[in-house]
Amino acid sequence: MDWSIQDVARLASTTSRTLRHYGDLGLLTPSRVGSNGYRYYDEHSLLFSLRQ
Repeated sequence: MDWSIQDVARLASTTSRTLRHYGDLGLLTPSRVGSNGYRYYDEHSLLFSLRQ
């Protein structure tokens, strides 16, 4: 199952802008980016970012 950037931001009590910034720094890489540019995260990508 994939979660949208908005879903992850809501669950983490932060903003999608912060998550995009983390992505730019290489701290949180989305599992895929939709054709519309939306970022999606699966369980592996979220857990992997916690282990770094």
